[in-house]
Amino acid sequence: MPKGSVLVVGGGIAGVQAALDLANSGFLVHLVEKTAAIGGKMSQLDKTFPTNDCSACILSPKLVECGRHRNINLLTLSDLISLDGEPGSFRAVVRQRPRYVHPAKCIACGLCAEKCPKKVANDFNMGIGKRKAAYLSYPQAVPLKYAIDPAHCIWINRPGRCGICAKECPSGAINFDEKVQEHALEVGSVVLSLGFSRFNPSGLDFTGYGRLPNVVTSMEFERLLSPSGPSKGHLERPSDGREPKKIAWLQCVGSRDINRAGHPYCSSVCCMFALKQSIMAMEHAHGDLASSIFFMDMRTHGKGFENYYSRARDQGVRFHRARVHSVIPAEAEGDLKIRYVNEDGRVNFEEYDMVVLSTGLQPYKQTLELAAMLGLELDADNFLKTDSFNPVATSRPGIFVCGAASEPKDIPQSVMEASAAAVEAGRILAPARWTETISKHYPLERDIHAAPPRIGVFVCHCGINIASVVDVAALAAYAGTDPKAFADPTTGKELALAQYGQGADIIFHASGNTGKGVFNAVSPSSRKPCATRA
Repeated sequence: MPKGSVLVVGGGIAGVQAALDLANSGFLVHLVEKTAAIGGKMSQLDKTFPTNDCSACILSPKLVECGRHRNINLLTLSDLISLDGEPGSFRAVVRQRPRYVHPAKCIACGLCAEKCPKKVANDFNMGIGKRKAAYLSYPQAVPLKYAIDPAHCIWINRPGRCGICAKECPSGAINFDEKVQEHALEVGSVVLSLGFSRFNPSGLDFTGYGRLPNVVTSMEFERLLSPSGPSKGHLERPSDGREPKKIAWLQCVGSRDINRAGHPYCSSVCCMFALKQSIMAMEHAHGDLASSIFFMDMRTHGKGFENYYSRARDQGVRFHRARVHSVIPAEAEGDLKIRYVNEDGRVNFEEYDMVVLSTGLQPYKQTLELAAMLGLELDADNFLKTDSFNPVATSRPGIFVCGAASEPKDIPQSVMEASAAAVEAGRILAPARWTETISKHYPLERDIHAAPPRIGVFVCHCGINIASVVDVAALAAYAGTDPKAFADPTTGKELALAQYGQGADIIFHASGNTGKGVFNAVSPSSRKPCATRA
């Protein structure tokens, strides 16, 4: 009899989807994530192409469901260090680094971060701005628990010199004595959803990256556009905080470049990424914004992608088929001058307020190390090798892969592959289905037919999707005037911050006096976990 559990390594959108599919199919899932929260690269995005939907509204319900699923064992700050055995019976050893904050005691009040005196670069915001050594990865983080960065914590590095977070924590959650733990897990199959890293353009001196502050990567620009980013969604350039009036996107930085980057392949998503950002930048700008994209080929190969390309042209985005020679400082402080050769062979110069580098996708260094440890073959570009007719199977039986660990791909394709990998991982364990899972027990229903009607109204106002057209505060005040409606002045704030754990608690406690809930959100499913619990 094979084991009835599966190990999923990597907590991005692909890993989360694979974990949910497996857990809902009757298998116990151990989800291993190297950072303090699941969500991966998608959690850093503002919008997704080609629909410009809110990334958090798509991702967050899945994260919440994953974090609360009784058959998903979430192991954050963890790494797979060994795997022995064969399909149906693997023994995995996972090393978990200390969080220094007890998850069961932490109430996510934020006092530890508020009082912490140590400021460090905010890695979630790609190094733009600061966070504290005691931190929450991002506002919608799952688990919604703080962590302490051991590399920067004053107490951990010099015991006795600080410890203010432990003094201020109202629930006594801080524990500096936590140690590294190792978990031995018996699993039947493994799914690797290891994700990708972005090419670092600092070695390409022609871009000016690292020397010119207003030259940023596409992920840095994405954080500048995000409401949870360092500028709260206001379009600002890093050098002086001024709103740019003219922005250029340079394509294929670190892709399709053998001589300087060593990456001959196309990264697949960069063209659409630039189109999305050029459109969204225009929506964020308070005045006219001139957007230009310098490209070799615009590769818009997915469903609806070519229409998105046409939409960008119709909205005034300029396209230059050219390879940029250099980005240099312009005469005005902070401005940039691009030198390029057009299709007629003429040298041109053009000035911009900001330059965005569309950096390519590449495997993590840790992916190569993990592949060597597991005995997995790599392709010529150092991605995990798969077969064209079995694209989720690695070279080792029982170990499957999904997402960008096998080749660059966008979110929909990663999610599709995650479900395929889940099917394959579960197929070889079919006899053990439901043998290690925990059953769900429902509470007794209340008879409310004779009770007076009570209606709870919950409205989110994240970003610009709803708040730009609806006065949410006035709507909440109006709803509170109805004697049949339940109103809580803190609810709007909590849900606007997308603090799903806290928001669900408010709805859950309100349900004692509420017979029906009305939800208004960016997408119908964005509050599903809250409603389901209530």
